[in-house]
Amino acid sequence: ASRRLAMRLDAQSLQLRLLTSTISDAVLRFDRYGVCTYASPSVELVLGLATEVFMGRRATDGAHQQDRAAIDAARNRLTSGQSE
Repeated sequence: ASRRLAMRLDAQSLQLRLLTSTISDAVLRFDRYGVCTYASPSVELVLGLATEVFMGRRATDGAHQQDRAAIDAARNRLTSGQSE
């Protein structure tokens, strides 16, 4: 059962990479703690920063101090199921 789950997760990850590697939109994926776990190749073109700049960093890193509370509030809404 765990092997099937791992295979399914690998397949879903591959599908996401294929999708995000062919679109021109910047796609950033964050975990429930607000840490970037994925940055699409188009991030560099759209935002002018290498994907490595985002990976492993919190959504609030680099944000203006006044914006951090709003970013954390949005993350809290998303992770609590209050927002889609």
